[in-house]
Amino acid sequence: MTTVVLNALPENWGNFTSSIYAKKEATPLSELWSLCKIEETRLKEKEDVGSKEKEFATMAKKMGKFDKFSPQRKKK
Repeated sequence: MTTVVLNALPENWGNFTSSIYAKKEATPLSELWSLCKIEETRLKEKEDVGSKEKEFATMAKKMGKFDKFSPQRKKK
């Protein structure tokens, strides 16, 4: 049953599935469920941080403060 669940997970869960397969003993389904919830939370947090970084970079470029090639920073 564990194999069926792991095979159904998306590709971005590859490291997670590999770590479960690498365990020498079988993982009970209840433990697997808990681990999946933890992994889902971790992936969502990682995604949120990435989107905030992209937002900041976009905003900074619009303001021209961090883009060394922006028109506002060219020497006169």
